[in-house]
Amino acid sequence: MTDNLIPVENTLSANYIQRTYNDFQQWLRTAIVGSQFLYYEGFLAKDSQMASNTELIKLARTMMKLTEKRVITLVQQKLGTENYKYIAIKL
Repeated sequence: MTDNLIPVENTLSANYIQRTYNDFQQWLRTAIVGSQFLYYEGFLAKDSQMASNTELIKLARTMMKLTEKRVITLVQQKLGTENYKYIAIKL
């Protein structure tokens, strides 16, 4: 029965870069319209599920809340398979 299961990796993307919540808050306080902040590189959807600490989840949720409030907009740049740059842009 288990021969058809796809193995799930329990590791973060190989090439991930993570900025901290505090890094983002410091940028946000001084950012002017159009400024960009690279807040993550990797595969955020998968990595946030595999993260052992809550820093990544906290940062991702903050980004979504500020997008809803139209403080920032979010863009992604595909670098490869399951590898993206995640960028916040100040509105």
